[in-house]
Amino acid sequence: HACGGLARFLAASAENTATVAASGGITRLLKAMGMHRGSSEIQTEACLALCILADVDYTNKARIVEGRGVIRIVDAMSDNEHDKRVQEQACMLLTSLAIGDDDNRAEIIRAGAI
Repeated sequence: HACGGLARFLAASAENTATVAASGGITRLLKAMGMHRGSSEIQTEACLALCILADVDYTNKARIVEGRGVIRIVDAMSDNEHDKRVQEQACMLLTSLAIGDDDNRAEIIRAGAI
């Protein structure tokens, strides 16, 4: 899947993460999550790719949250509640978004993730 390939591309270098973020990759990943809610593979891979993006740049965290990313993550967890991979990657992404950001933590709580 494209999300998995993107995650591997992102992991390869910081330059790749900057390129993907600048070209609208966050919006596309969130859109994919919304369009393929029932696909545990897409949800897992999208969460992984978003986590990589969030970990390298604070601005990316803001883009994810502003793009309704927390809702997408909560939906992924709810729609795939028995899939361990989705749960793990979604939790990792929520953790990454929450670290060092009180507003993001509040959004995560509001969205019902906790």
